Amino acid sequence: MRKTIAVISLALVLIAWRAAAAPLRLKILVSPAVSFEPSDLVIRVIVERHPDNRALDVVTQSEEFSCSSDRQLDGEDSPRMMTFQCRGAPAGDYDIRASIIGPDGRARAEALSHARVVGRGPDR
Repeated sequence: MRKTIAVISLALVLIAWRAAAAPLRLKILVSPAVSFEPSDLVIRVIVERHPDNRALDVVTQSEEFSCSSDRQLDGEDSPRMMTFQCRGAPAGDYDIRASIIGPDGRARAEALSHARVVGRGPDR
């Protein structure tokens, strides 16, 4: 009986430890993924709630154009999905990076996505 209790206790401790050490989940959804210029990119970021989440930074960048935004997060009381817009994006290949910032000012998690805005002229 004592061995059974010890095994169950150890299993519960390992499960709790593994859950605490699991990486924070962060996902980016970009719409449209491919479009013609000028394009309004809609970026939705899905964030796993966590007490240490303090801010969400989103940067959309190509070689010739960029836009960025950030939002304050209230830990576990933060919304699970946040929407950002990058209006009038010219032709280019865009990297979209989202970063969750913790209480120490460092990134706790990052996600990367891509979008392509196609030019309308013959040289694009």
